[in-house]
Amino acid sequence: MRVVGTDYGSGGRLEIFPCDAVLVTVPLGVLKYSVDRTIEPSLKQLRFIPPLPSWKIAAINGLGFGNLNKVALFFEHIFWNTDTDTFGHVNSINSARGENFLFWSLYQKPVLICLMAGEAADCVEGLGDAVVVEHTLAVLKSIFGDSLAPLSHSTVTRWKSDPCSQGSYSYVSVDATDCVHESPREIRSNNTYISGDDYDTLAAPVVFDVYSNPSQLPRVFFAGEHTCREYPATVHGALLSGLREAARIANTFQRDI
Repeated sequence: MRVVGTDYGSGGRLEIFPCDAVLVTVPLGVLKYSVDRTIEPSLKQLRFIPPLPSWKIAAINGLGFGNLNKVALFFEHIFWNTDTDTFGHVNSINSARGENFLFWSLYQKPVLICLMAGEAADCVEGLGDAVVVEHTLAVLKSIFGDSLAPLSHSTVTRWKSDPCSQGSYSYVSVDATDCVHESPREIRSNNTYISGDDYDTLAAPVVFDVYSNPSQLPRVFFAGEHTCREYPATVHGALLSGLREAARIANTFQRDI
């Protein structure tokens, strides 16, 4: 088995890494892009040769991958109640409900992190930092008035535009795979069921020669928050999935150790 990559730091040199197995930990957005047949393949695109099996592709396409952007504001001093770690802002327009809707105060430092969700998160992708920060400061001004401290610097995320992520977190979408499972399920309008089974399918390793060689070991393994049914869309879910796959790979190849 081989992993082929391009080292752009060395003038685009092609590198080949022979291996017994590979653990794929790219975000779900990158996986979705890799199996999109409408996109012309390129050297910068993750590709699987031979292609992933249909059941794996169905799970990749079935799960949703949302967008949540953040505006980190660094002030000269704290001007809010230090006993409060979060506070919210309710927009008067329903379509803007995900805009500056929540502020986090972390680490007892003069730093606030503002969350942007839904349409607002997508809107941020096309705006400059100055526009986004100015609007966020206006919201804070409406809450704290003249006690608002001077801003020292700021950072705005754009996860959907980042080719290495193409989104933020996974979620069970209306396109999730129909399945029979004893766990709690939602009932769709057409009386079929959806559940988190796509998370388990995404976590399953791939055996490419299972039909011609039934004894073939799995070679491609998957980890990431989008493979953790119990704790999706979390850092600890991603961490636990890595530990899970490390154990799975060790158990798979234990006879060769």
